Amino acid sequence: MTHQISAIVGRQEVLAQVARALGVTGVVGLPQGFALFPLPERPSHLCGQSEAGDEIVGRFRDLSEELKDKLGGLSVRGAIAYVETEYWGGDGTQGAIVWKEGVVVARHPHRNESNTSAPESAPINRCLRAIGVIKAEKSFDEFDSIGLGACRTNEEWAKRIGSCIEREGE
Repeated sequence: MTHQISAIVGRQEVLAQVARALGVTGVVGLPQGFALFPLPERPSHLCGQSEAGDEIVGRFRDLSEELKDKLGGLSVRGAIAYVETEYWGGDGTQGAIVWKEGVVVARHPHRNESNTSAPESAPINRCLRAIGVIKAEKSFDEFDSIGLGACRTNEEWAKRIGSCIEREGE
């Protein structure tokens, strides 16, 4: 099975403001007061940029320099994390970066991971801890504690945003 997401995670009240500033329709609520929104198919559009000339940050798949700068500026509202995964059959890579008050406070670029890797050292878990996620007692790790495995693709997360918006509008 595949797990391939690229998303922004933060405290729900902060992420709602960040989403509005980027023109994102809504966010998905997660446990512990966090929320997520998946990046659109063309993340450069969040910054009013065309895809031409977008320079990707390090080994990140969807994080352009423009989006990195925009997220850094928006982090004055509260800590936010960019997370991305690319797994197939239990093996793959993940990476994450955290901004707080306009500054990168944690950066864990892509690293090969497998089901046997120590969860506490996984890039996404380290960044989730940096924004305040706590490993729940019966959860495998921080990733599991806030339900990031609930959807395996950005498209699945986007459908959850749509269902949240529909419920609010009923």
